[in-house]
Amino acid sequence: MRRIRNAFIVMGCAGALLVSVLVCVRVVQEPAPVASPEETLPMIVSQPMFFEHDNFQRALAQATALTPQDDLQAVVVPQHLLASSLIAQQLKRASGRPVHTAVIIGPNHFNAGVDRVASARAVWQTPMGDVRTHDTLVAQFISELGLVDDAQVFREEHAVGAVVPFVKYYFPDAAILPIAFSSYATREDVERVSDWLTQHLPEESLVVYSIDFSHYLTREEADLKDRETRHYIEQRDVARIMTLGNDHLDSPASLSLAFQYADKRGLSTDILAVKNSDDFSETRTKETTSYFVIVFREGQAATDPPQTTALFVGDIMLSRAVGDEMERRQDWAWSFRKAAETTRAADILFGNLEGPISARGMSVGSPYPFRADPRAFDGLIFAGFDALSVANNHIGDWGQPAMEDTFRALQGSGIAAVGGGMSAAEAHTAKVIEVSGIRFGLLGYTPLAPRAIHATENAAGITAFSREGMAEDIAAAQKSADVIIVSLHFCDEYAGQESAEQTEVSHAAIDAGARLVIGHHPHVAQRMEKYKEGYIAYSLGNFIFDQQFSPETMKGTALKVTFKGSAIERVEELETAITKDFQAVIRPQ
Repeated sequence: MRRIRNAFIVMGCAGALLVSVLVCVRVVQEPAPVASPEETLPMIVSQPMFFEHDNFQRALAQATALTPQDDLQAVVVPQHLLASSLIAQQLKRASGRPVHTAVIIGPNHFNAGVDRVASARAVWQTPMGDVRTHDTLVAQFISELGLVDDAQVFREEHAVGAVVPFVKYYFPDAAILPIAFSSYATREDVERVSDWLTQHLPEESLVVYSIDFSHYLTREEADLKDRETRHYIEQRDVARIMTLGNDHLDSPASLSLAFQYADKRGLSTDILAVKNSDDFSETRTKETTSYFVIVFREGQAATDPPQTTALFVGDIMLSRAVGDEMERRQDWAWSFRKAAETTRAADILFGNLEGPISARGMSVGSPYPFRADPRAFDGLIFAGFDALSVANNHIGDWGQPAMEDTFRALQGSGIAAVGGGMSAAEAHTAKVIEVSGIRFGLLGYTPLAPRAIHATENAAGITAFSREGMAEDIAAAQKSADVIIVSLHFCDEYAGQESAEQTEVSHAAIDAGARLVIGHHPHVAQRMEKYKEGYIAYSLGNFIFDQQFSPETMKGTALKVTFKGSAIERVEELETAITKDFQAVIRPQ
């Protein structure tokens, strides 16, 4: 937020008779003052979170054998002194060229101060001597971004304080530009800082991103989160990175800035290592922290189209015996735990939600009325679902209130309700998910639902299906999406082979512009077909269900589709199974 001071300047035009007085008002923004060399700046006092002598010496010794490189423009380092050897190694690598300005960027852990982006002119105390900010550069940064010069933000901030001693050691004459992002920082903030750094950083500068990754998780849980984070990094998926929480990293804004700045500078990216705090401890701990060692070097960044992985699974029913099992265990993610490593690694995860999730409503008289406990949303979120089709014959089993609750809760959980909405216009509009700049539009339909649950101009519901209407929706979606995916809930239950109607409708969707058609409802898996430039999975079967009366209904297919840009590069069919206690399992090929 820009801060502008108002200066009211009154100019009197006096004549012999004092005929008139002219009042002029103008708004000016005062630049932050530039400190003179003699001016006393706030002192950031060294403390144990910033420096430990023995730890520092061991870190330097472990970096001794590394060869300095002259092409590194930016590095990612940890901020925990437990992993200080990684800080030393990164700055040693970067010391192969002169560095007169070190930009240290990291989280504002305490959300101190009033700005989402913070900086200050100050002096950091280190045992090797004081480190002063580049006062002219800092003043310009603060002024042009409309910030407050607030050294108080940095007095306890180890994201900067733990890095400064290493900067002093490897670049003894360098001044620093400290930048801290609060947890409220937005993508706009990141963009502004990226633009500013690209335009104003002196040539002999090094950008140091001080970021710790997964927090407070077991080693196994941390490794899973780190695999997800690594995938987003490799995709340079800034949009997804900005949505991550503390279980992935402590400063999404800092990491997003790293890639935006790298893209603007044409820097290539290398992940040299991924480490865990257990790697630096003699005994394993229950709560760990992860560290990524990343360098950005001169040279054209990769221009290959981004790769996106979409995973499509079958019918998901979280009530009846499945809900009872989760209730008994008091674990509402139970049914997804065995499959989570695969589901959470996908860029886009999609399935069919068979029935509402709500505590409200009355059964409308379906022979098999499904309604799951609202706590079941914990499992959908844990599994990593980005979108779920609600265009099926069970979403209205408990009436309008339960259906509306489901739509609202999905939206509140960051999960797109495909084929449904609070109005007909919303239901028939593709839900767009953007990954690495590629927009995926999802539409959903079923010819099996009663008209009573079709959305209208003013009432929530699902899409009304017709081939002509589907073609119109696909055409409209092509204006806002690069890839169109259609979910169809159709055919006869327990049929092992697609019907002629399934084939005709699926082909019509591809002919209209869809690239993928994903089928549900038969509760057993059916074949996949390549048709023209698209692919059709006629039925993926059950993913989580309690239909234990046959082996076929306790297994299914997960369709893994890899895109290169907007083109389908690879399609894989993965076998899925449901255990006797209702856990989904995805078997590797």
